[in-house]
Amino acid sequence: MRHGGKGRRKKTSTGPETLEVILRRWLKKNEINATPGREQIDRRWENTVGMEIAEKTRVVDLRGGTLVVEVDSAPLLGELSAYYREEIIQSLRQGDDFPNLRDIRFKAATFERNT
Repeated sequence: MRHGGKGRRKKTSTGPETLEVILRRWLKKNEINATPGREQIDRRWENTVGMEIAEKTRVVDLRGGTLVVEVDSAPLLGELSAYYREEIIQSLRQGDDFPNLRDIRFKAATFERNT
């Protein structure tokens, strides 16, 4: 039996690590914030699309690289989906909040904003 061989690690746990533990360690090591806070997401959205559009939209989810945004106007929904989706994605990716953003899904909704 060899002890202390090169490249060998002493096993300190009693079993295999869960994927969650491994992923958290990797994210921390690579200084990646996997889950930006609600306020951070809303602020970044507003800074990216501007106040006029932000007042007519609401970010409702960020999961699996997809940002889900509710839009309270059918014409705006069509405009954002058809003409501005890629531009918004590229702009959001430039910041640290959304490095793994792959897509934005816009959906119709009716809501009142607290002003």
